[in-house]
Amino acid sequence: MRTEHLEEPLIKLKIGPQKEEITFLVDTEATRLTVRKPPQGCEVSREHVPVIGVKGEVFQVPVIKNVQIESDKKFGLNYLVLIPEADNNLLGEDLIIDLRIKIAPCERKFKIYSLTEEDNFKISDTVWYTGKEGKLNIQPISIEIQNPEIPIQVKQYPISLEGRKGLKPVVENSVHQGVLESCVSPQNTPSCR
Repeated sequence: MRTEHLEEPLIKLKIGPQKEEITFLVDTEATRLTVRKPPQGCEVSREHVPVIGVKGEVFQVPVIKNVQIESDKKFGLNYLVLIPEADNNLLGEDLIIDLRIKIAPCERKFKIYSLTEEDNFKISDTVWYTGKEGKLNIQPISIEIQNPEIPIQVKQYPISLEGRKGLKPVVENSVHQGVLESCVSPQNTPSCR
């Protein structure tokens, strides 16, 4: 999977029953794997899902379900969204996470490689989710706002309905454990204890 020193982070995956090799632009802002045309041997579903385009407009696109995806020694099933108007096939965060891809900037270019089990052991045990109260055994980060009287206004990237459903039990559990509490602030930011 290694792709050294590319201006744009590109990756090739084998897609569908005929294992068609397709090049994707790795896009950490894309939510789902996106293709410009159906892979060989795959059928487009009648189901459509809403997507938000680069200009912020919402539109419906068809999906291709239960598509076989291979990368190096990794294999999985996923669904793709079909957007013929897209400039590139996009590898979204769904597969970046599933395929355990790491993207590293290097001299104004990118390196893309798979995380290994060895990489997992290098990650400190203090940051892994345990299912218990979400307080880490690390020093909290303190940030001072230069002009607190001027609210910080950064438009957040919209979260998908699927993402909201996935976060709901995590947030509810954090509220129940006292890690998060409801608040109203000028910055509309959750408050942690």
